[in-house]
Amino acid sequence: MPLSAVFLGIYGPSSGGRGASVRLSHPRPDSAEVADGRLWPLRATDFDEAGHVNNAVPWAAVEDELAVSGWVPAVAEMEYHRAITPGCVPVLVTDRRDREAAIWLMNDGSTLASAWLER
Repeated sequence: MPLSAVFLGIYGPSSGGRGASVRLSHPRPDSAEVADGRLWPLRATDFDEAGHVNNAVPWAAVEDELAVSGWVPAVAEMEYHRAITPGCVPVLVTDRRDREAAIWLMNDGSTLASAWLER
């Protein structure tokens, strides 16, 4: 969604003319990777009273996967694709290589969040 003129009037000068890309850039998992995914259960405490999940939940999934694998990144970024809502049954999908890894939270074939990690 484009930023409003009021927002830009207040915060625009501090950007110094710099912009930010909001396009999603992480790769998508292939069907074999999705088939090898494991359930990532959500807890009631992951949601606020309005049913919004905390953005730390996808990071917790990444941390869990890294703890299992022993793989330690030097760089990590997260993209949020869709809202994680009550009733979602996320599947944690991983594609780990020597110097990079991708981790996705999926629900019914849709990407909820993705992480890109590099050593």
